[in-house]
Amino acid sequence: MSNDDRLSILITEGSSGSAKETIYCLADQHAVDFVDPTYLCQCRFSRWVRKAIPCPHFATQPDEYLRFLVSTLRRGRYDVLFPVHEDVYLLSYVRESLEREFSVALPDFDTLRSMQSKSDFVGKLNELQIPVPRTQIVDSFDELHQFDEFPVFVKIAHSTAGTGVALVKNGEELREVADRFEREGRLAFNSKILMQQPASGIMSVVQAVFQQGQLIAAHCAETLLPGVGGAQGMRVSASHPKVVQYVKQLGRHLNWHGAMFLEYFYEPSTGEPQFIECNPRIGETYNAKLSGVNLCDLMVRISLGETVEPLVQPVNEGVCSYTDFFLLIQKALTGSPRRVIFRESFQMLAGRGAYQNAASEITHPKRDPLSLIPATAVVMQLLLSPRIARKIVDKTVGSYSLPQSGVETIHGFSDAFIEECFAK
Repeated sequence: MSNDDRLSILITEGSSGSAKETIYCLADQHAVDFVDPTYLCQCRFSRWVRKAIPCPHFATQPDEYLRFLVSTLRRGRYDVLFPVHEDVYLLSYVRESLEREFSVALPDFDTLRSMQSKSDFVGKLNELQIPVPRTQIVDSFDELHQFDEFPVFVKIAHSTAGTGVALVKNGEELREVADRFEREGRLAFNSKILMQQPASGIMSVVQAVFQQGQLIAAHCAETLLPGVGGAQGMRVSASHPKVVQYVKQLGRHLNWHGAMFLEYFYEPSTGEPQFIECNPRIGETYNAKLSGVNLCDLMVRISLGETVEPLVQPVNEGVCSYTDFFLLIQKALTGSPRRVIFRESFQMLAGRGAYQNAASEITHPKRDPLSLIPATAVVMQLLLSPRIARKIVDKTVGSYSLPQSGVETIHGFSDAFIEECFAK
């Protein structure tokens, strides 16, 4: 591709692993910029980024973020706007105004909101006879305290990065979780609480992109090691045909447009999944690219309005990859001492042990030497004090997650405000 053919793409944040992997999936073909409120976010440290643009904080100032984003899109004359995380909620809310002027792939807002709600998601899959673990919905704090079927996952309807999900094994643990959710203010805005029985099988993720309800491509990966907030820390690409068929059915029913990824447990003996959560965004895509499916490039083409034919080539199974320093953070969060963190970081760097035949998704010393800077900074902090892991996670997640206060601000946008944001 010549320089004249390269598209100019603006990514909506630069703090998450999803953003970093989106850059690695696109920047060898296109010119990629991003906006982010954090000056030293990880995506700044990449030779594949053309420009890092400081912006208002999406989580706490969605109104100012929207104004800034529209202004930046116009000033930079970008070909495509690429949402990567919970900013998709805001962008879908103003979808009609965005699509009149910019190239972007977004689902209908009401549909997105229903899939982001854990209770509505379970209800929809039950309606379509798509398998989910046995789930009971309680509507009050008192009813929550009276629940007595253990073990069970307690899930509030809206949360991110695993912050509103807890596994409880008895009544005492349930009371502790309920009290913590109440102290944190999570129950005040969540009238529905899911009590979901644990599923059996291999924890897995399927990522998919759709064009007006038609499945264009999907990628399945099994979890080898857990990451932060229930994400995949190490994964291996897999072929799960029934999963893809269920996802195709769901997307067609919803007339979904854009990206989504779903988490599920996969039973190898039957080939059947049990779906546990839907995330209406692209997710971490580098394993898919290594496996021969560039979901991000397909999203760009869909955003541009091209008619994209569904991919039919078989998946390249057995491709293993890991999220390096995010995996180390998870080990610190679960109590691993300094010697374990040091050993794991050394094995990652040397490509030994579990990492011998696995590729890093986040840090690429040869291809992208600058990516070593955030990785080294995180490892040094963890070696000095593993307990700092929680602070690192809270700060990073706070840059791209949407709190309830942000949701309320978005829902309070008047037609006049939206017209003002997009007025030329």
